[in-house]
Formats: sequence, structure tokens, C-alpha cells
Amino acid sequence: MLKKFVFFLFFLCVWPLSACAESPSPLRFSEGVHYEAIDPPLPTRDPGRIEVVEYFWYGCPHCFQLEPSVERWAEELPRDVDFWRSPAMWNDRMRLHARAYYAADALGALNRLHPALFRAINRDDDPLSNAGAIRALFERNGIDGAKFEAVFDAFGISNKVNQADQRFRSAGLRGVPALVVQGKYRITGRNLRSHEEMFEVVDHLIALERAQP
Repeated sequence: MLKKFVFFLFFLCVWPLSACAESPSPLRFSEGVHYEAIDPPLPTRDPGRIEVVEYFWYGCPHCFQLEPSVERWAEELPRDVDFWRSPAMWNDRMRLHARAYYAADALGALNRLHPALFRAINRDDDPLSNAGAIRALFERNGIDGAKFEAVFDAFGISNKVNQADQRFRSAGLRGVPALVVQGKYRITGRNLRSHEEMFEVVDHLIALERAQP
């Protein structure tokens, strides 16, 4: 009887520890392992909210695979979180695709064209290597060709592309996909086991920011 009682006490002590070990905890994420500090921090566009920026490239298969997780996470954003995207670039083709992103935004068709641009390159094997190919894609998705031409080479689009280029460099990024939280932390997926865990780190950092006095 004594042995059974001792075993029962042992089970009560050990079981909660096992349960805690199996459940996800934000304490398991640490700087230098799961995310890196950005020094100096980047300015954010809305000082009243916690900013999360996704850096991507349409030609990146890992970015394409991440998009469903991005969309699921972004569906239930709290009001104090400001999520937006910034195209990455380190060559002329990426600059061309960044221009396509901002042109789609200027034409009010980003929700439709953002996934279409990803699918064209990663699923349909269309490299979108020139403005003509991008125009054809826009037209297939309901955008008038003349309106595309008026926007695609506009000064305002060029300015946004240049700003995105500078933002990518200032964040100290060397690849995509990547997420930057509040201009202070970059998450590149290194040492992370899944797309879902990447956003667990994002939520952990958002909680850290909320806790700031």
C-alpha cells in the first residue's frame, strides 16, 4: 500500500512537468537563437501600434510556401498590430517584381494580384522577366493594359521601390522570407521547425512589446 501511495505522489509531481514541456511556451524563444536584434532599430510607420513587416520575393519558393501561414495569421490580427509587406531585392529582376507589387497596390488590385504573381512564377513556371509579361498577367486578372502602363513606370512607384530596397538593407537581411517586428527584431526561420513556429515567435515578440512600459 505504501509503495502505491509513493508512486501516486510521484505521478502527481511528474505529470504536470510533462504537460508543461509538451505545451508551447513563449519562454523557449530567445534572442540570438530564434530571432535577432536590429541595431539601430528601424523606424515604424505607426508609433501607436506594434509593427510586423513581411519581407518577400515572388520568385522565392519558400515565400510562396509561407503565404498560407501568413494569411491565416493575419486573419485575426488584434487592433494594436500593424501588418504590412515589403518586397525584397538584390538584383534587377527582384526590382521588377517589387515594381509589380507596388503597381498592383496603386491600382487597388493587390488582394487579387499578390497571389496571382506568386502562382505565376512558382506554379505556372512563368518567370515574369519583363514588363510585358507582367502586363499580360495584370490583364488576365482584369486590369486594363493602358492603366497598367500609366502606373508601372510612374515616379511614385519608383520611389516606393527605392524605399523598400533601403528598408531591406537597413534591416540587415540577406534572404527571404523574413519578418521584422517593431523594427527591432528580425526572424528569418533559422532554428525554427515550421512556418507555424515562425509566427509563434512573432506573437512572442508582440507580447514583449506590449509589456514595455
